[in-house]
Amino acid sequence: MVSDGVTQGREDCVWLLSMLTGEWCEDTGEMARRIAERARAEGSEDDITVSIIKIGAA
Repeated sequence: MVSDGVTQGREDCVWLLSMLTGEWCEDTGEMARRIAERARAEGSEDDITVSIIKIGAA
């Protein structure tokens, strides 16, 4: 789950979809940090919130 600050209200957020499908990191905290850092690099000036919940077997 991400706040609108991550996508800056854009409907298409290709970099985020790419990260979620191709650059996945098993450490959920690290993945959340990567998404937030990328959002800042993409120019987000709004508050950024990223929450990842892992569901399933370890």
